[in-house]
Amino acid sequence: MTNFEILTLVAILVGPIAAVWVGHHLQDRRETKLRQREILKGLMIGRIDITSGDFLRAINIIEIDFNDDEKIMKSFREFMRVINNNQSSEFPRVFTDLYIRIAESIGLKFDQLDIMQGGYLPGGAAERAALQMETLKFIDALSKGEKVVPVFVVPPANEQPPQLQTTALPDEQPNPAKQG
Repeated sequence: MTNFEILTLVAILVGPIAAVWVGHHLQDRRETKLRQREILKGLMIGRIDITSGDFLRAINIIEIDFNDDEKIMKSFREFMRVINNNQSSEFPRVFTDLYIRIAESIGLKFDQLDIMQGGYLPGGAAERAALQMETLKFIDALSKGEKVVPVFVVPPANEQPPQLQTTALPDEQPNPAKQG
């Protein structure tokens, strides 16, 4: 067999395997980039409400899709330290740093001020969220027996309250002294 025939045989055997491997690798990379973009979207959607489902989901899967990026993981650890120690004054700085690092890793560029000042929250949304939180706290206290709900029977405004009537039981005889 000549060298050309050997190379042809190797190409026939290895070519399809290599093509499948490259295709699989490219598909994995594409899926990872899509997941990373979804994380970025979740962070952006929830930046004004860190209790939103989108934000919480994004934060909780950063470690999966960015585990190989040491800069992002360092920013993520700093972000978690600030959140877990309730250092709200540091939140804008660490969030912006994390967001910018993630955006850069997927090829996007954002200005720091756009991230910190951006976002839309319609009028009344904060009040509604506060009212919902109060309601949830009340329901929690109610379920623990710490609060009660007073109940009053109030007759309709246009009706007189019903008069209480007493009736004798069938085996009792009416007492003539009490009647009259």
